Amino acid sequence: MYIPQVKALDPENALVIHVEPIAEGPQRMLSLLDLLATPSTSPTAPLFAPTLEVLHEQIEERFGLGPGAITQDLPDNFVIKARVITTIVEKVNTLVAEDERRANLRGEAIAHKQALRRALSIIKTTTLRIELHGAIKEIPLHAGLSSYYKYHTIYETYYGDEAQIAASFRRSTFRLPHITSAQFHFIDMCLLLYYGNTRITKTRVYKLARDILEKRTQGYWIDPTRCGETVPENIVTELLDLKIPMQALLENPEKKELLTKIEMPSTGWFSGYTRYIEAQPDMGQHIITQRLGKDI
Repeated sequence: MYIPQVKALDPENALVIHVEPIAEGPQRMLSLLDLLATPSTSPTAPLFAPTLEVLHEQIEERFGLGPGAITQDLPDNFVIKARVITTIVEKVNTLVAEDERRANLRGEAIAHKQALRRALSIIKTTTLRIELHGAIKEIPLHAGLSSYYKYHTIYETYYGDEAQIAASFRRSTFRLPHITSAQFHFIDMCLLLYYGNTRITKTRVYKLARDILEKRTQGYWIDPTRCGETVPENIVTELLDLKIPMQALLENPEKKELLTKIEMPSTGWFSGYTRYIEAQPDMGQHIITQRLGKDI
């Protein structure tokens, strides 16, 4: 990844800037027209930041490169599954593109879903050979249409990076010992309220959630394990209602009994959790609904 620092504007051409890499290297000239031509939604679009720290935050936001995201100690089945996903998606994309090219040459229309089904039928006849720890494993490839769509979403989420895909499986259950049911409930509620239907970034949602916990609720949140079958909606609403003094909730014995002190999870955990929810929307919806309740 090339990370340059702007050193000077070009005195003779306003469309050119002089940069040099953060790591030691020669100074270069970059065209602003080239830099700004790539759509911001593209994974290859350049990132701009006033400091290196802010840039690293943006990189983590885009690529999910949190501390320890890429490790050498991933279980073999995670590595194999990641290779299966990238192989299937890339092979299917290639086969569909070939079908479309042949159809264009003949002046014929092509149904994309039909081309997908044909590509997946070809995939079922192939075998993936992968080397792990010096041994060759042969994995028969197969995927239905729904599985392909899921694989394609995961592939796009992690930009085809096998290491990131494999690491995401380790985070997928998120049953870390220090993450309590109250923390899960709080994070799910914040994602539901502030992220799903807005343009706010994950970084901004994290800061908002942290401020709610530190500046509004004094570190308290409702503990689902103390609530019986359902979590009282009114208490959740009151916790987030700035017009109701927090002290009033804490002085109410019945409500105070349902609250517990929690800490905000780390930014790395939060980023990984939101990526998991996004990569598997049906499963993510099921998880959040199960924790918050269908009515919420």
